[in-house]
Amino acid sequence: MSALVRPLSKPATITFGIGSALGAIACGYVGYRIVFSSFATYDDEGYFLVSIQEWLDRGQLYDGVYSEYGPGYFTLVGGLFGALGGDVDHDTARLITLGIWLAVSVLAGLSLLRLTGNPLIALAGQLLAFVVLVIMHQDPMYPGAWLALVLIAIPAAAAFLLPTRPALGMFSIGALRRSRPWSRSTSEALP
Repeated sequence: MSALVRPLSKPATITFGIGSALGAIACGYVGYRIVFSSFATYDDEGYFLVSIQEWLDRGQLYDGVYSEYGPGYFTLVGGLFGALGGDVDHDTARLITLGIWLAVSVLAGLSLLRLTGNPLIALAGQLLAFVVLVIMHQDPMYPGAWLALVLIAIPAAAAFLLPTRPALGMFSIGALRRSRPWSRSTSEALP
């Protein structure tokens, strides 16, 4: 066992698993109500949806489809729409945003459990991540959601991969640090 992570007892793991599942269900319900009860008058969501649909139809980013964001964003989001088999519409976009929102909060909780060994701290972190990221509902499909996912994946890779597979852990952390699916320019990397 590495000094980075704390040993997990079976009761702590079970406590967190049950609490995390119940928390994710509750947060999912609340998040669903929040995501589907608002619409911004400036309609950035519509801009993203039209851009994604145009990219899926034409496939010519920047020449045929105007965007401020890079091909990584369109590859991820377009692939997700394709995998879900759904139309590029507001409902699907909001469900994707809710899924990312919940995934980030659960991953925060799992990382904290692995790093602290304390299920209460992990559950509090999961809930705190959900509350802090409530802003995601204002602009569904905004690349900031993907940024949050990438940023929480870095400590998750450290907590889960470094202790047992250090080479893969370091590779994952480096790849996540350099990934920037929201960026058009190669100069806009994380510092």
